[in-house]
Amino acid sequence: MIMNGVLNIKKIFTIALQIVLLLIVCEGYTRIQNYNRYLCLLVGILVIGLFLCKEDKVISGRNKNPFIILVSLYLVFDFFVINENKNALLIYYIVIWAFSAVLLLDLDDHFFDVLIKCVYYFTIIEMVSVLLELVTGHASIMLFSSLYSRNVYESMLQQALRGYYIGIVGEKAIAAFWLIIGLSMFLAKNIKKNEPIKLKTIIGTALFLFCIFLTAKRTIIVFAVVLIASQFLLVNYSKKTITIFCVVIAAMIGLYLMYKYVPAVQLMIERFGNSSEDLETMNSRTALWDRAREMFKAKPIFGWGRGSFHLGSLNGMEGHNVYLQNFAENGIVGGCLWILTYISGLGTLVFLYFKTQDGLVKILMFSQLLILLYGMTENILFTSSLVGYYCMTFIGLSYVIKKYRESVL
Repeated sequence: MIMNGVLNIKKIFTIALQIVLLLIVCEGYTRIQNYNRYLCLLVGILVIGLFLCKEDKVISGRNKNPFIILVSLYLVFDFFVINENKNALLIYYIVIWAFSAVLLLDLDDHFFDVLIKCVYYFTIIEMVSVLLELVTGHASIMLFSSLYSRNVYESMLQQALRGYYIGIVGEKAIAAFWLIIGLSMFLAKNIKKNEPIKLKTIIGTALFLFCIFLTAKRTIIVFAVVLIASQFLLVNYSKKTITIFCVVIAAMIGLYLMYKYVPAVQLMIERFGNSSEDLETMNSRTALWDRAREMFKAKPIFGWGRGSFHLGSLNGMEGHNVYLQNFAENGIVGGCLWILTYISGLGTLVFLYFKTQDGLVKILMFSQLLILLYGMTENILFTSSLVGYYCMTFIGLSYVIKKYRESVL
């Protein structure tokens, strides 16, 4: 950071921006959430500082993609449409605008490589914290108690009493999300075409899958199994059939042992077969979905405004369906803008993956696909602790588009 005795301001700003973005992305349910507004303000200051450090002081639009225009239109509409709860949802906009500001800069490969690697290391930390919680019988939660507010800490204890393992992030659904993101990064890094699958890859995959089982999030468990199967089956390497057969047999043995000796796995399997819990869950979610449909029918064009759904819902809950809630709050106009944004981003990633077979593109593609599918039953885009990562996938998309276009010129 010091060159020829002179402080490199640009380097300092770049490192600081990476750190702040990572804090926003990896905050989980920790106390960092309380400082989101200040962190996002700091992002804005650092972006301006880096822009002033540029020699040409020009924002180039040639490497940008149409989805950025769609995102901007969606956010402008979303903010100025009738909104019943602007103050409570302000952080939602601050986070997105802070990440969008990064797109104004022509940052190099190293900047994004560091971001992705640090997110990957964070998922490993989450996996280790889940395993530590298992080994200590949830006692490790007390070691990290100072990281959480009183309400979050009490919620963590309640989840522990019910047999869930949540790790350092503070909530089982968030834990499951980060673990499957870590699994996708691990597989993208370690499974290559025409290369044999190594023992460390099988062990690492098993550890991530085991920790996902400990969260007892059924939807994520299904996604994880499909992800692993698709990665192992689509890779072209010698003796593939025998290796897959051995992996399946080992997985079956492992599942039996986990069911026999690990209470959390027993709980998860019981949840799969618990019709009374399924009925209770579906009844509550069906009621939320019915409310979203009623709101949409009442104001189908522009909706009721961001943040309006949970104000009148049962116990202030969100919709547990991103699509229904988006159309209820933003109507046809805002809902279609969001859908077009998503289709544009995911479609571009699929195109780039078939063109480049790049590992980063694969990670971003899976992340957006996961958000698309998980949003059918969860509040993934209405949870501030995940909005940051959602935005980072679009920043990563802007970067890989730029990289691809430069490679073909």
